[in-house]
Amino acid sequence: MASLTTSGVYKPSAGTYLYGYGTYSVSETATAVTITLSGYAYSDASVQNGVGCRGWISGSYSSTGTGITNGSSHIAAWSTSKTIQKTAAIQSVQVGVAVWGQTVSGYGGYTNGSTTGSASSPLASKTATVTVAALSGSTVALSAASLDAGATITAAITRQSSAYTHRVTWSFGTQSTVHEDITTSDSLEIPLAWLAEIPSAANGTATCTVETLNGTTKIATTQASFLVTVPTDAAPLPGSLAVTQVYNLLSPVVPSDWGIYVQGRSGAKAQLSGYSARYGAGISSIAITGNGKSSATTSLSTGVLNSAGTNTITATVTDTRGKSSQCTAQIAVVAYDKPHIDSVLTQRANDSAQPVSDGPYALATCGYGISDLGGKNAAVRQLKFRESGTQNFTTVANGFNAGTPKLFGGSFDLAKSYDVVYGVQDQFYTIEVADIVSRFTPIMEIAQGGSG
Repeated sequence: MASLTTSGVYKPSAGTYLYGYGTYSVSETATAVTITLSGYAYSDASVQNGVGCRGWISGSYSSTGTGITNGSSHIAAWSTSKTIQKTAAIQSVQVGVAVWGQTVSGYGGYTNGSTTGSASSPLASKTATVTVAALSGSTVALSAASLDAGATITAAITRQSSAYTHRVTWSFGTQSTVHEDITTSDSLEIPLAWLAEIPSAANGTATCTVETLNGTTKIATTQASFLVTVPTDAAPLPGSLAVTQVYNLLSPVVPSDWGIYVQGRSGAKAQLSGYSARYGAGISSIAITGNGKSSATTSLSTGVLNSAGTNTITATVTDTRGKSSQCTAQIAVVAYDKPHIDSVLTQRANDSAQPVSDGPYALATCGYGISDLGGKNAAVRQLKFRESGTQNFTTVANGFNAGTPKLFGGSFDLAKSYDVVYGVQDQFYTIEVADIVSRFTPIMEIAQGGSG
């Protein structure tokens, strides 16, 4: 509001025949300051009858004022009391400049008994100065104190006059957006591109600046701050993992045309590509894990995959804001066990494949197991024999049978024993178990009387 620099009332000391004083008042709106000046002249009730008075007010203004006229207003009538007022509106005033000075003066005359006469009696005067303060600008309130980039914020503007318009500037670091001719409300969808201003932070402070304009004249400026946060979807793009089988970890290798990963035999290599940071951030770290291995680069070698079933490789990409995202690749590993022989039975037999103790043939029975890997891993059954105590084996064609006894030999000497070896071979391993064909031992029967 406008302020007054000195008292607005002056009155001479008591006992003076005539009095003169002035008052003023000031009111302010959004666009104008109004000064009201009042001058008074009157006579003291104690003076002789017939005394009259009159007075005037005068004023001056500085060059920054508008709408005020210099000069004086005369109180022409003789009376006990007279008041005159001057009112003027001041627009576009300069803050802190005195725009009006008021002086109130008066004079009067009198008659005394039969002698009629008059005399001027100048009254003391008083000058008051009005100083205009700044006109009030608009105020602003924001719809949110904190919000994600990509969301919308609204500035509600309270203006002191409907004649006001506003220039609203939204700013964040070096980024800014300006809206002109705004009346009472303005909104902004926070651009995601603004996040480039905070490549290593989760949030930053933005500013809404409101300039109050009366026409083209700026009256005042006010600001409000709010926090712009990085949204969840601003995490880096994780890319994808490409997995290829590694065949040369162990020998014999898994045949490439099988198209499967074999437990305990196959390995894999994972390669990460297509990852990127978002909205101005950078990539601070990469981590790939799988099969108990880890890598801080874009590739990972798993070594031998020892667990059957689904093996998961995970890549984690972290940006400079500390946000991270992941991608995964899954490897289906087929269960595999080494071949095993559970039982063997080798018996002498006759040519009808009937077990007999004095037969020249042998009957071979073997229980075994193998991981067929979906029909890709075939078993090779082996059967060989030799006379005990000799070096060289004879291989039985086609090995032993699967599920039924195998008849072989035909010339086994009843007085000799024979070493028999059963073998099972798959793509990766061969396992053997030894047995024996015993020599024939006749049972002697002794008749009564000592003859046999």
